[in-house]
Amino acid sequence: MTARLRSETSLLSRRIWLFGNVSGFILDLDSNIPDYIFSLIDVYRQGRERMIRIAASLPRTTISHADLVRDDVSPRGGHQDVPASSIFANMVFQSGKVHVHSDAKGAQASPLGTQQSLDGQLCPEQETLRLPVVSALVEYRASGIRAGPAALIFKSTIHSSQNTLRPSLLPFITEIVDYVQLRLRKTSRGNTLLTAPSPAEDEPSLLLTSSRLENLSDASSSLQIAFSLRIDKSTLELTCQPDVNVAAALRWESGGFLMSISPGAHNLTLTGTVDGLTIGLKHGFLSDDCVNIAARNLAFFLAFAKNEDRAGNINSTISLVVDTDISGGVRFSRLQDVLCFKAVWLDRIPLFVAEHTGSDRSRPTTASSSVTTPVVKQEVTTALMIRLRQIHLEVDLGQSISNVTLDLQSAVTRMRFSEMSTEVSLSVADVSILARGNVAGHMNVPDCIFQTIRKNEGALSDDPQTARMLELSVTSGPLSAELESDHQRLLIYR
Repeated sequence: MTARLRSETSLLSRRIWLFGNVSGFILDLDSNIPDYIFSLIDVYRQGRERMIRIAASLPRTTISHADLVRDDVSPRGGHQDVPASSIFANMVFQSGKVHVHSDAKGAQASPLGTQQSLDGQLCPEQETLRLPVVSALVEYRASGIRAGPAALIFKSTIHSSQNTLRPSLLPFITEIVDYVQLRLRKTSRGNTLLTAPSPAEDEPSLLLTSSRLENLSDASSSLQIAFSLRIDKSTLELTCQPDVNVAAALRWESGGFLMSISPGAHNLTLTGTVDGLTIGLKHGFLSDDCVNIAARNLAFFLAFAKNEDRAGNINSTISLVVDTDISGGVRFSRLQDVLCFKAVWLDRIPLFVAEHTGSDRSRPTTASSSVTTPVVKQEVTTALMIRLRQIHLEVDLGQSISNVTLDLQSAVTRMRFSEMSTEVSLSVADVSILARGNVAGHMNVPDCIFQTIRKNEGALSDDPQTARMLELSVTSGPLSAELESDHQRLLIYR
């Protein structure tokens, strides 16, 4: 690791330049790392609780509201005399490896050490992930008299990389998830034993703490954050070896993301463009994929906004817009390859069981929930629009059956979810299905429109004529279809 640091200070500004280069990075991870991470969280929580108790024991009669306001205002006024700081950093991460180990296999192998990794002789009980080259440009400008609000700009690039993951990585993931689930169950049980403090005793300290936190939040929320990420051509492969010679690959030609966070995190936008995203699954001895999906010129926009009215109610909106072309194909003659991949990977990936969440919800309320706190009404409205300029799918049902081609033109899906109602609409300019083989035919349907609105019970009016919980409509243009088998017509519809 090499680093260069340069600092320059004047009456109105302070500038710091940092240049770094890292290569040969090796990280060994054991599956019991969540225990140590949660231990750090426990240390932070215990220290925070002790500091709150110490603050509550301080004399409160000497602190008045005027002194509190004066104490909060004076640092801001004095802060204007401090030179505005600017930090510029250019860092390059040349190469790196991550070795993951699992307890199930580590108990039978030699203890974890660095000599085996440095010699390049890896034990079969560990998996290696090769990290790509990463470069980052960081710029931070502090707020000042002439500099304006503080801003943080982060530009990073992930260069071309290629990784192959084997099923031996699944025990590590399974143990990580088990550790996290065990910790969550312990935490939920510990919360039921908490007792609520006396509101009369802690009211002054809570007012003092909340005032300090509000001032701290106001001071730290004036930061404008911009984050950009570019990912060059990369390939991620999931192989089923040594069980079976089947592999799935995710190929990425190029893409970039840009995220902007406004001061106070009241507005967040994320935009991205991806070109040449393909997903394929095939047998190692075959040249053609049995399943392949490609998305061309994929662009999306995600926005989050949070507004607060005069009454203190919070209204949040989430909107997502996606625009792309999709093409792909499926060969049912190689269905066994899909089933092999499902048995080796999908059936062995650990998931959080839903029954744990349901058991937590069914528990009775604890004493800590009896504290009277002001209820803030929060409404979340989610809007989603997906536009598929063209969908082209080919399904090969076998030589003795048929080969079906599906073409959809300009398919637009709109969804809106709120506490009052749920709205879903789907429109397709043209639907065309063509079948070739022993079972042949075609179907064409233009101008397909599907719309539905479902209202919640609280949004229904008292008038029974206008109170409609569900509205649904389906319309389309003229439908034409023909179907034949062994050159014999079975159906003609106009």
